[in-house]
Parts: sequence; C-alpha cells; structure tokens
Amino acid sequence: MMQGASDGKRRSIARWPESCTAPPIVLGARPDVVQPNAAGETADARRLLPSRLGPEDVHIWYLEWNERVLPAEITACRELMSPEELARAGRFLFEKDRDRYCMSHALVRSVLSEYASVDPRHWRFAHNRYGRPRIAEPAGVLPLRFNLSHTTHLLACAVTLDREIGVDVEAVRDGFGGVDIARRYFSSSEVAALDQLPKADQARGFFEYWTLKEAYLKARGMGLALPLDAFSIHLRGDEPTISFTAAIDDDPRSWQLSLSRPSGRHVMAVAVRRPPGHDLALTACRIAASGSHAIDPLLSGTVRPEVDRPARSMGPILVR
Repeated sequence: MMQGASDGKRRSIARWPESCTAPPIVLGARPDVVQPNAAGETADARRLLPSRLGPEDVHIWYLEWNERVLPAEITACRELMSPEELARAGRFLFEKDRDRYCMSHALVRSVLSEYASVDPRHWRFAHNRYGRPRIAEPAGVLPLRFNLSHTTHLLACAVTLDREIGVDVEAVRDGFGGVDIARRYFSSSEVAALDQLPKADQARGFFEYWTLKEAYLKARGMGLALPLDAFSIHLRGDEPTISFTAAIDDDPRSWQLSLSRPSGRHVMAVAVRRPPGHDLALTACRIAASGSHAIDPLLSGTVRPEVDRPARSMGPILVR
C-alpha cells in the first residue's frame, strides 16, 4: 500500500520518506558555480547524494511559475539544453512559449541529475517513432524513466525506475466547451458521466478525464495511435480506474492512476504501470517560487483543492 495508508479502503496522502534528505533542485544554475548550503556543502558535493528512488516509488516534481521570468533565468536554462532542444525552442513564435519550453527542459535535466551524478548538460535523449523521449546517454546510470508535461504557469516531471510513466497537467478554463469535444472523442461511459455533472462543473470534469486519458497515452508512448474511445476512465469511488475495449490489449489492474490539484487553477494526472493490483508510492515535490522546494501531499484518487499546511523546507532552489 501507499505510505501512510490507514485502512484498506482509502489511500492516504503520500509524503517524502522522513529518512530522505533530498538535495536541492538546481534549475538553470551553472553547474560549475560553487554555491554552499548552510552545512557548507557545495551543490556539486550534494549532487553526489542522489534522491532516494526505490523500485516502488514514483516522484512527481512540479513548478508553478508566472509570466515575470527574467531574461537571465531563461539564459541560464538555455545553457543546460542541447543544440537540438535550442533549435526546437527557436521555432516557437511567441516568447512565452519559448520560455516555457526552455524552463521545462531545464527542469527535466535538473531533476534527472537528482538521481545520478551527471551534469544536467550531459544527458542525451532518443525518441521512439511516436516522439516519446528516453535517456540515451550516459550509459550505466539507474534505469530512470521520466515524463514531462507543461501548461500555462505549471511544469511537471514524473520519475520512476524502469516503469511506464505518464504525467499530464492542464490549466482549467471555466466555461470551456469540453463536453462537445468529449462527445466526439471520449468513450460513451465518460460522456455519460460528464452529462450527469451540473453545468458549472462540466468544464473541470472534462479536464479531469482529459488529463487522465492523456497521462495513460503518454505512459504507453504511442500518442493517439491508441484511440481515445477505446479506453475509459472511471472516477467513481476513492481512486481513478481504467478499462479497455477489445481494441487495446492491456490489463486495467496493471495501471495506477492519480488525480490531484497542484494549484487552484490546475489539474495534474499520473499514470504508472505496476504489478497488477499492487500499489506504488506516489510522492509530489513542489518546487516553490519562494526559494525552496518542499513536499506537498499528492492525494491519489479524489481531487481536492490545495489547503494551507506547513511545508518542510528542503533547501534552496536556484533559478538564476
């Protein structure tokens, strides 16, 4: 069961293990700059102490940001990126989209370096025929699997060991006509569930279904080669579940789904392959804009708004 589960019916929130002292995320910081912490350790020294990621763990790192990103911060992020990534960033028409791309790819590189003694600039990636990235170099590191998602004002990166993993984030837009889209592409059971919601709740309901479906597609790494109406998300009960038509050869028991609200305006979904019926430990780490990153609960199952709670500081985040 998930860490801290109090009964057999409902999973409680997951937190980072108390015994784990995670090193700070260094997002966009130059790796050759020595920046000691309160204990006198340098960033390079701390990077040799990888975050603990066990075989049954899933870590979701997320960062909420605003439009006031300094040019120096984007420049620092770009210094971590490969020539291919920089070329793709340059193809975006709008500056805000270029900035989001640069921040998200710097986030992936920085997060992966939390688990291996690898300079963030030295990760190399390959892509399958559907465009899904995987680690190609360096060889000999942990079998890390990751997935990235970004939307307006939110970035997220999910990491696990040698498992299919997908994460999706969306900014909820009140009044969005999602039900019409669902009638064209979703399964009949999903459309029926949306129809049963009050009109005021249908936009948020659409994004809950959409993020979970997208997280599953991203975990499979096949994109829309899998038809959206060939599998169904079910939100009744304490946790999301999934079912398949004969068009998809998959076992619904082998998927663990999570739905949460990392902020009042966002929905985040995670899909991860597991041994059938065996719960993995999902933990969310919020990278705070206030200069620290702290552990936030990730409630697997029921979506609920964020509530005020003391957050345990885990050292500086360097975004400069």
